[in-house]
Amino acid sequence: MRVGDRDRWGNITSIEVSNNSIIKLPIKEVRQRYYRGICRSEEVFLEAIREFSDKKEEFYRIINEFPYLKERSKKDIIMFLNGFYQDFDRRNTIIYKFLGQCEDF
Repeated sequence: MRVGDRDRWGNITSIEVSNNSIIKLPIKEVRQRYYRGICRSEEVFLEAIREFSDKKEEFYRIINEFPYLKERSKKDIIMFLNGFYQDFDRRNTIIYKFLGQCEDF
């Protein structure tokens, strides 16, 4: 396995898994969200969204109370998490993304 492309911060956006096989993600930056999981039914995705929604406050609490993170890092993580939950608030959009980006194995 060999590293392929990198984004502007040096984060990996593609890898070469064999001599002729490269996995290229359709993202420009590592912080872009792209679902690469197994295809599931809409009901399964909705249940996963409910689980994450139920844990939302706990995630934020853990980040804010974690003593080994600097305040700047906490703010950065929370901003990323805010984007994650904004997608969840648009349930039809995120389900459509999951169904469109999933992999049949």
